[in-house]
Amino acid sequence: MSFEQFLSVLEDRYGKSAGAVRISMGLASNFTDVHRFWEFARSFIDQTAREV
Repeated sequence: MSFEQFLSVLEDRYGKSAGAVRISMGLASNFTDVHRFWEFARSFIDQTAREV
């Protein structure tokens, strides 16, 4: 399966798209920062683009 076919299957069957998110952590970042982002990211699990 090509990457294009994989993307097509994601969209057609599951209504999802592929992408990436990049976050940066630095010296001033702490556990609370990581946890807050993790909870934010988890809120998108099992949602289609239309639901967001």
